[in-house]
Amino acid sequence: MSKMIEITDETAAALAKLSAATGRAPSDLLSDAVALEACRAHLKAELARRLSDQSAPVDGESVFAALREKHASRSA
Repeated sequence: MSKMIEITDETAAALAKLSAATGRAPSDLLSDAVALEACRAHLKAELARRLSDQSAPVDGESVFAALREKHASRSA
């Protein structure tokens, strides 16, 4: 399916320059840009979800102390 989009002269020039430099069709470059934006939005949303899931920061010293104790009990 083809759709028409309007872009500025500046964007069209940059697209033509990139197309010539890479040897790829402008439509392929635009498709990649759309896919990258979708990926970026997904990663941003996933990061926000993961950060919101964290209830409190973990104290590193207590974690290492617990690991040392666990290792010592297994070694004994």
